[in-house]
Amino acid sequence: MILTGIASGKSALAALLAVMFFLNTWLLFSGTLRLNESNLECEDQKKTLLGTVKTLQDHVERLKLETQNGVHGDRETARSPCNGRAECPWDIQINKTKSRVLGIQRKTQAFLVIGIPTIQRTGNGRHYLSTTLDSLLAQISETDRKEVVIVVFAADFDSKLRQSVVRLIENSYTLHVRSGLIQVIQAPRSFYPPLDDLKRNFEDSQDRVKWRAKQCLDYAFLHSYCKGLGRYYLQLEDDVISSRNFLPAIKEFIVMQEKPWVTLDFSHLGFIGKLYHDRDLERLAAFIKFFYEEQPVDFLYRYFNAILAQKKPIARTPSLFQHIGTESTLNGKVQSRKDVHFSLSTREYFDSDNPPAAVSTTLEAFATYVAQLAYSTAPGFFWGRPPIEGDTFTVVFLKPEKIRRVVIATGDNAHPSDRLERGRLEVSQSAYGQEQSKKSEWACNHYRTVKEFQNGRVDAQIDATPPVKCVRIYATGRQGTWLLVKEIAVWSALG
Repeated sequence: MILTGIASGKSALAALLAVMFFLNTWLLFSGTLRLNESNLECEDQKKTLLGTVKTLQDHVERLKLETQNGVHGDRETARSPCNGRAECPWDIQINKTKSRVLGIQRKTQAFLVIGIPTIQRTGNGRHYLSTTLDSLLAQISETDRKEVVIVVFAADFDSKLRQSVVRLIENSYTLHVRSGLIQVIQAPRSFYPPLDDLKRNFEDSQDRVKWRAKQCLDYAFLHSYCKGLGRYYLQLEDDVISSRNFLPAIKEFIVMQEKPWVTLDFSHLGFIGKLYHDRDLERLAAFIKFFYEEQPVDFLYRYFNAILAQKKPIARTPSLFQHIGTESTLNGKVQSRKDVHFSLSTREYFDSDNPPAAVSTTLEAFATYVAQLAYSTAPGFFWGRPPIEGDTFTVVFLKPEKIRRVVIATGDNAHPSDRLERGRLEVSQSAYGQEQSKKSEWACNHYRTVKEFQNGRVDAQIDATPPVKCVRIYATGRQGTWLLVKEIAVWSALG
């Protein structure tokens, strides 16, 4: 789309003009510009955006001259205009083989590439990296490890600090390095433009500006390296932990999307847990590198989303990743923020089978607390408007299943009143209807009552014969509180 051509003179010129048009239009028609994690006032943000537009204008004028002079006419023989500081920020060329210092390149493309830049903390020299890697690896099954590549970017300028990361991973994660699950990369110093005398937007100190500018360039290098390694790319930091079954949860959330998307958020903090299509990595890297001294990456990725027509965040709740670090990579900065939407586990039963199924309800969901989350083995729950008599919450198995037990829990410790006050558990052996879109939703008939809910819960033994096609909650009365379906656990019959 707009940023596809940021690689040559004429296409770069067109892309820059498009970005300028977008930013100017946004400034003209947006009454407010909301950046939730910033304490900046709207006018301050607009002032910074105006400065960004001016930067674009300068680049456009230079590109016009270069294009007229034939500088970009032949990429193989043309004189490079990239003299001095970041003169060609849209053109990122790296040697992946030389950049990779540990690990192997797998022959097949992964489903998910996880990028983790890491920097030694300047205070006590602490590394959170091992905690992050241990948490991720503990939640990736042996089967799923073939679908994942973790790329650790040792991003310190100091070669001794980079080497300490290499030794740590080489000694502690040998088997994962050999299998290609973990790769370690580093960037040549020549990749970075001078980081002195940068713009002091937001009236930040020179040290802070330098820190966040280098951070942007780190991301640009990491994204460029990871391009082509997998179908999707997940951005993490080196001081996070993951929830249980985060990979199935990511897959489920991708399938749930009915409209095109640029970024899916699996954390509500900063640049943590942001998922991208592999096809967008190259232009995301170019975009971040182009504005590396203008704005923090937490702002830039939102502008990138808006340029590609994603107006609002698409966030999964609960979050799948939590920030645990307290010591920032910026000397003297304390970073103690936590994602209030994160939960290590909201489930009570981990031995249930939960056969493949589509889940639907007549209740309107609040935000992204959709029906499927109550049935998923990953953390999550359904939360919706108060039920009335006749409302249903239905699990439709993809094929009839012999089941022996069903447990459904509503309400939780934080919202004990949001439980089902009046309702019953029903099952059906027969289905009718027609496949609807990708969700394969079918309707069932001839339901029979299995058990009534008591105190918001039901725990029922089911006759394993004949096989069951649908399990549903049927509300038998109106209630004044919302309904939170915390967990639906289903056990298949043995044999």
